[in-house]
Amino acid sequence: GDLSKYHLYWTWLANQVTVRSDTFLAYIYVKLPTSALPLRYMAVIDRSNCRKPEDTPQVLMFAEIR
Repeated sequence: GDLSKYHLYWTWLANQVTVRSDTFLAYIYVKLPTSALPLRYMAVIDRSNCRKPEDTPQVLMFAEIR
């Protein structure tokens, strides 16, 4: 029933089934002073095209978690 345990499970599962080691699942929490609850987002980031420090990784998915 705990939402954070649910997301940890899916993070673990995504890391097990991903075949490219340069693909990551990231959780972003934003706490605004005007909001009682933090905003939560999930992103899938691919850094396989990054060869130099100035290269930008590709964001494959970005979604709000409710």
